[in-house]
Amino acid sequence: MLQQMVENLKIQDHVQFINSFLPTPELLEYLQLTDIYLFTSKDPNQAVSGTFSYALSSGCPLFQHPFHTQKRF
Repeated sequence: MLQQMVENLKIQDHVQFINSFLPTPELLEYLQLTDIYLFTSKDPNQAVSGTFSYALSSGCPLFQHPFHTQKRF
């Protein structure tokens, strides 16, 4: 769905999807270079993921579903 939206908007040169497990140092490097972090889960049982926490600590602007546990961020 998001990938199709990127194609429809013709912004493929500005968006990169990485669908793989990254070692923590590589993940942190990506997050430091990231303009925005999208947390796309709508599952309230997954209130905070590891990458969400790393993105927050890296200073990335975050966009996510407004779960009650995340409103304080």
